Amino acid sequence: RSDLVMVANDGSERAVRWGELESRANQIGRLLEECGVTTSSYVALALPNCLDHILVTLAIWKLGATLVPLRHDMPQWEMDRLLALARPTVLVSEVHTSRQSATLTRRELEASSARSDAALPDRVPECLSLVASSGSTGLPKLIVTPVRGVVAGNPQMLYSPDHPTTILVTSPLYHVNGFHFASPPLLEGAHSIVMEKFDAALAVKLIERHKITFTVMVPTMLQRIARLDGLRREQFASLETLVYGGAKIPEWLVDRWIEL
Repeated sequence: RSDLVMVANDGSERAVRWGELESRANQIGRLLEECGVTTSSYVALALPNCLDHILVTLAIWKLGATLVPLRHDMPQWEMDRLLALARPTVLVSEVHTSRQSATLTRRELEASSARSDAALPDRVPECLSLVASSGSTGLPKLIVTPVRGVVAGNPQMLYSPDHPTTILVTSPLYHVNGFHFASPPLLEGAHSIVMEKFDAALAVKLIERHKITFTVMVPTMLQRIARLDGLRREQFASLETLVYGGAKIPEWLVDRWIEL
């Protein structure tokens, strides 16, 4: 059984075992080190949902640095405001540039496979991530949650190595619902199924195929699934925990999901 499965928009899947995640994260970590990343660094990560996003996240944490997940499709002027605020040591992006820091592309990440994949020295991030606000009340802000990079036995986690958990990640990895439930659970022994982009019908297929036990969605996603034709309760039989947030949820939708 794979530790991570990346699901493309066409439904094709790429399964990744922990050994590959470990090896590539060490190699990318060395690339980040060469760019000046240390335990006090912020690294801005602006990629779409993809394997590289997970690998860079793990590499950042291996160096004891802090992740700053950003939207990959925002205009450059908006990215400039956030980069000026975060002052990252490195920006990882395919389309954006930074005046203040080095920029790494996915091609450069791929080229890091020539580096050693030996274990890096143990380091623990003092802050796992900084999350950008929408800036709806003026300039955007970076929200600091002082959570150290130690996940074992964290009472906030909704999964446990003693109880096998398979998580469906439906949200963008720049969103807290995305990165929080894609990468940390891997370190606790959970299995993460990550969608490149949410699609209601595909999500139902993945829940049934992979026997998903845990997922997080916003009400819009729940509505899109609930309105699909031909839904059967057995398709959702494996689900144990469903978390929603981000907006008010209508009562009919709660009732429909309880029914399913």
